[in-house]
Amino acid sequence: MFTTIVLGTLMLFAAVSLDFGAALNAKIRALHAASEAARMGAQQLDIPALHSGRIRVLNPMQAAAAARRFLATSGTTGTVAATATSVKVYATARQRTWILPIVGIDSVALTADATASPETAVPVP
Repeated sequence: MFTTIVLGTLMLFAAVSLDFGAALNAKIRALHAASEAARMGAQQLDIPALHSGRIRVLNPMQAAAAARRFLATSGTTGTVAATATSVKVYATARQRTWILPIVGIDSVALTADATASPETAVPVP
């Protein structure tokens, strides 16, 4: 009897660890998607402003569009806010669970956020 209870408990612990590991993987995916989407957005410089000698500023519409495209291709969802100086991305990755549906948890959603801006804010010669 004792062996059955201990073995059952160990198997349950191993199964729940599998779901928590998958959730951690989803968190890493969300963090990667948010940071890379923000970086993609931060590369969308306002070219006319750059040629006129102003500081490096972003084209907010192009920056937001580039970040959204990256989120869509990475399989995550999220929101993007872009200004002339930075891009902020909130990403959400969903992960289905294998064992936790027993207690009513079919999936988990993990979120992450990241902000990026152009590399320098000095006048361009």
